[in-house]
Amino acid sequence: MRSNLILIVAVVAALAIAYFLAAGDPLGLLGETREAGHGTEGDGLDAGGAGGAGAEEKDRGEARGPQLFGSDTLRRRGLGAVRGRVLDVRTGKGVVGATLLLTGAGHGKEPVAARAQSAAGGTFALTGVAAGESLALRVEAVGVGVRSVPGLEVSAGQSSDVGDLWLGQVGTIQGKVVDGAGEPVAGADVQLHGGASTLRDFFVGGGFLEFFRNLDREPVPLAKQESKSDGAFRFEAVSPGPHTLLVRAPSFRQTIVTVTLTGEGATEQVTVRLGLGGTLSGTVVDAQGKALGDVTLVVMSEEGNMPSPLARAFAKSKDDGSFLFTSLMGEGGQMLIAAASGYPNTTMQVDAGDQGVRMVLKRGAILELRLLRDSDGTPIEGAQLLCSVGESANLGDSGPATLIPGTTDRSGVAVLEAPPGVLQMLVVAHPERPPGFWAAGRGMVMPGMLKGPADPAVPEGRSQMTFRAPEGVWLVGRVRDGDQRPLAGAEVSVMSFMGGATPVLSAADGTFRLASERTSSSQVRATLAGWVQEKTDIANPLDAAREDAAEIKVDIVMRAAVAVSGRVLAPDGAPLGGATVVVHKAPGDGAPSFDMSDFMGGAPSTLTLSDGSYVVDGVPAGKKVRVQARREGLVDGGTPVFEVAEAGVTSAPDVRMLAGASVEVRVEAADGRRVAGARVRVEVKRDDGVEGDRFEQMIESQSGRHDLRTGSNGEVAVPLLPPGTLTLRVSAAGHAPWGAKAKITATGAPQQPIVVKLPAGIALSGKVLDGQGQPIAEARVQVVNGQGQAATPGPAGEDGTTPEDAESWDQDWSRERRATTDRAGVWKVADLPERSLRLRVSKDGFQTKTVDVGAQREGIELRLEPQNKNAQARITEIDAELQKLYAQFGDKSADQQALIQQIAALQQERQSLTGD
Repeated sequence: MRSNLILIVAVVAALAIAYFLAAGDPLGLLGETREAGHGTEGDGLDAGGAGGAGAEEKDRGEARGPQLFGSDTLRRRGLGAVRGRVLDVRTGKGVVGATLLLTGAGHGKEPVAARAQSAAGGTFALTGVAAGESLALRVEAVGVGVRSVPGLEVSAGQSSDVGDLWLGQVGTIQGKVVDGAGEPVAGADVQLHGGASTLRDFFVGGGFLEFFRNLDREPVPLAKQESKSDGAFRFEAVSPGPHTLLVRAPSFRQTIVTVTLTGEGATEQVTVRLGLGGTLSGTVVDAQGKALGDVTLVVMSEEGNMPSPLARAFAKSKDDGSFLFTSLMGEGGQMLIAAASGYPNTTMQVDAGDQGVRMVLKRGAILELRLLRDSDGTPIEGAQLLCSVGESANLGDSGPATLIPGTTDRSGVAVLEAPPGVLQMLVVAHPERPPGFWAAGRGMVMPGMLKGPADPAVPEGRSQMTFRAPEGVWLVGRVRDGDQRPLAGAEVSVMSFMGGATPVLSAADGTFRLASERTSSSQVRATLAGWVQEKTDIANPLDAAREDAAEIKVDIVMRAAVAVSGRVLAPDGAPLGGATVVVHKAPGDGAPSFDMSDFMGGAPSTLTLSDGSYVVDGVPAGKKVRVQARREGLVDGGTPVFEVAEAGVTSAPDVRMLAGASVEVRVEAADGRRVAGARVRVEVKRDDGVEGDRFEQMIESQSGRHDLRTGSNGEVAVPLLPPGTLTLRVSAAGHAPWGAKAKITATGAPQQPIVVKLPAGIALSGKVLDGQGQPIAEARVQVVNGQGQAATPGPAGEDGTTPEDAESWDQDWSRERRATTDRAGVWKVADLPERSLRLRVSKDGFQTKTVDVGAQREGIELRLEPQNKNAQARITEIDAELQKLYAQFGDKSADQQALIQQIAALQQERQSLTGD
C-alpha cells in the first residue's frame, strides 16, 4: 500500500490512530516518587552486559537550531512515568512486591533513579521520572528472577507502557540463519530484542508520535552477534517471555522472528530463513549539489499495511555523500528518510533495487507555527506537533516530503526549521485536549479538523502560520454495573475518528468528565480490573454535531470479568509452552462484528506455561468467545466459539497448532523461460473455521512470510500454509501480473509445483500539459482497467476468475500502476497487460480527466483544464454534508452501512472536483 506514511500519518485520524497520539498521564502517574541510588547491574544478557547490549548512545547535546528526529530540543524538560506489569512465567500470574529501579540521565543531564514495587496483579508505576532517553529498567523479585530492559525513553507529560515483563529462570535462544535453499548464511547480524515488538505493542504503549520523532534512532537490542560459518548463533542467560530476533545479511531481506522462552532454563531452537532482498544506493547532497557526509538514512517498506517498530534499515552517508543499504526489510516501494545536523529531515519514495538515488537536503525557511484555542484565541502550551513541508500542497502518492516535529511554548508557538515550499499537513497531540489534524490539500474532511491558513506557502526566511484548535465537547457521565451500582477507578478514554485526550479515572460515585472531539462519543472505552465494558448509553449522540453543545451525557455499563483456562498442544499432541493465547469476543450476542479496542490490543491474553496450560483473566462473563493461539514456526490454532460461565473459570477446548503445508511455486514467462526475482504475494482463505488475529494478519506481510521472491531457478517455497484456498499474485519486471489458485489440505500440499505463466508486459508513456501546452509537474497518472472489462489479470490464472477475485485483484493491480510527472510533465508506467486500459490524470487546481488508451503506447499527450470556478462552492457543501454524516455514527439507530456508502459517494465526488 503506497504510501505507508500517508496511511499512518495523513490518514491517521480517519483510522482512529490519532487515539494513540494523545500525550499525557493515562493513570495519573505523574506524582511524587522516591529517589534512590543506582542499583547494581544484573547478570546475563538482559542486564545489558554481554553481546553489546546496553551500550551507551552518542550524546546528542543541547545545541539550539533545527528540530531533528531524536533531538533533545524536541522534548520539554519535565516529568514522565513508566508503567507495566510483572508476571511469573511459572504460573502466568502477576508478581506482587517485585522491586523496580529505573536509572540513567534526563535530557538536562540530571540523574534518574526512580524506585517502585509492583502492586496487585503485578502492575507497577514509576512516577515523577525526569524525561530522558536510553534509560535502563531493572526488575527483581526474590525467588522469581531478575531482568533488565535497556534503551527506554520517557517523555515529559507522558506515561510509557513497557507491557508485560516476565520473570523466571533464564534460558538460551540458539539457532541457524539459512537462505531459501537451506544453506547457512555466515556473518549475518542477529539482534535480540525484548518483547514481541509488533506495532500493536507500540500503539498500546502510546508511543506513536514518538516513533516518528525518533525515526533516525535505531532500537537498542538486548544483545547482538554475527552468525558463524555454519550460520549458527546463540544467546545465553536470556530472561523468559517473548523476544524478537531481527536478522540482517547483505543481499537478503531483513527478517523478524518472535521467540518465547517458557522459563525453567529452557533452550529454544530457531531457524531463521532469509529470502532474497534488494539493495538501495545513492548520494546525499545539499541544495547546491555539495556532498553531505555523516547523514543518517532510514528506510521503511511501503508495501505492507503497517510496519513493526523494528522494521527499519539504517545507513550513514560517507564523506562523498554516498550511501548503501545492503539489506532491506521489504520489497517494492520504500520510504527513504534522511536526517542531518543543521537540516530539516527529508523523505522520498524509492523502490528496492534503485541505484543512484539523489537525496537533496534543503534549508532556508524558519516556520513559526502558532496554536490557539478556537473559542477565545488563547495559546495552547505543550502541544506536540508533526508537520510536513513539500513542493506542493497535496501529499499525493509520494507521501510527505518532510516530517518535522516540534512542541509549542507558553505563547503557543513552535519554531521549526524547514525547506521553502508548502505546508502539507499538521498533526497535533496534547495531554489535555483532543488531537487535531489539518491538511492543505483538504483531501480529507473530518470532525475536529484544525482551522489553518488560507495560504500554506512557506517562503524563504522567517514566516508565521496560525492554527485554531476546536474545543471539542465534554463527555460527562458515570461508570456502573448492571445493577446501577457505581464503579470507581475505571479508566475512561475515547477511541474514534480523531481519538481522545488523556484518559480519566471515574470518581467514588462512578462519575467522570472527559474531553473529546465531536462525534467521538460512540467509542468511549472504560477499563477496570475485574470488569469488562458491556455497553455505552449515550443520551443524544447527535448533540456532538451541534456547535453549541458543550456536553454529552454518557453512561458506561460494565460486566464482571471471569477467567478462561485451557491447553495449547503441538501438532503431535504434546503440550506446547510459550504460545501466545488471546481470547476474542465473538461477533453477535451483543458484541460488534468489528471491535476497535479488541483489534488494537484490548483483548485479554497470556502465554502458555511449559505444560501447555494457560489462564486468561479479564474475559466478559456469560458471553460467547473464541480462543486463538500463536507460536513462531507453526500455523495459528483456534477453538470454535463457546460460551463463558457467569462466574469462576471456564474451561476452553484444547487448541491444537498445525505444522502447516509447504508449496513450491514456479514462475515462467510466456515462452516457458524461468523468471528469477518475480514477486509472489500469498493469501490464504482458511476453511477450518479458525479466525486469525486481525491485527496480526494486517502486518503479517512485513515478516516476509507472505511476500516472497523467486530464486535464480524461478522457484520459491511458500511455507506454513493452513488448510484452505491459496491465492498467488505474481509480478515481475517486463511482464504483466498474473496469478494462480490451489487447494491446501491439513495433511500436505500438491505434489507438483504450482506454475504461474506471466504474460508479456507493455509500457505506456507520455506528457501531461495544460491548456496552453505547458508541462504540468507533480500530476498523478494512474492506469486502471477499461470500463466493463471482465477479463482481469486474475489470481485464478488462465482458467478465469470469479467476480470477487477479479474485483480484489483489480484494486491491487490498479494501486501499483501509477506515476507522477516530472518537471517536464513526463510520465511512464510499465509492466501492463495487453488489454483495454484507461488513464486517470489529476492535479491540484485542475479538473481530473479519465481517457481510454488506444493503440498508442508512447508520446500519449494528456491535457488538463483548470478547475471549474463553481467546484469550490460544491466542495464546501460536501464538507458540510460530511460533518453531519460523521456525527450520525454515534447514533445506534442509524444504518451504519448506509452512512458508509453515503460518505464514500461524497468523498468520491469531492475527489473528482479536487483531483485528490
